[in-house]
Amino acid sequence: MPDWTNNPPDDADRYTATLIRVKPGRPIRGICASPHLLGCWTHWFGGRTIPCNAPDCIPCESQTSRRWHAYLHLWSPASHHSAILEITALAARELEPYIEQHHTLRGAEIDVQRSNHRANSTLVIVARPADLQRFQLPEPLDIIAAMSRMWEVNINRAKRLTTPDVPAPCT
Repeated sequence: MPDWTNNPPDDADRYTATLIRVKPGRPIRGICASPHLLGCWTHWFGGRTIPCNAPDCIPCESQTSRRWHAYLHLWSPASHHSAILEITALAARELEPYIEQHHTLRGAEIDVQRSNHRANSTLVIVARPADLQRFQLPEPLDIIAAMSRMWEVNINRAKRLTTPDVPAPCT
């Protein structure tokens, strides 16, 4: 029998989130609540992005190319809305100088946009320290759990971090 309550639990939204991708002419700005990027190999398959599950991967077997995508928890101080931002490997590399200098992405103000009007144009991403005196960042979303839920992947099979800073490769 379910345990019914009148109020949602405090952590009810830690495992669900909106996934956002940058569209041409629609820049995205927010504060990063994630301490680091988390990424894995993905395929565009069946009209959607799905994780690569090699060696038992149907898209790999059908010769569908794969791409590495990174995910981070982005929070809007204006709306207090949280979302998971998907970026490409190239855009993730653009964040490396910030990470090297600050040792974290948490608290970085992130601006990201497409380089031109094409839907698949390069992402241009800029990170700078946010003024955290004006607000308190939410706790980071559990990106692995949220993406596993979106992708309908059994969370017990999802890869966990091998160290606090280095994501395990998606195999």
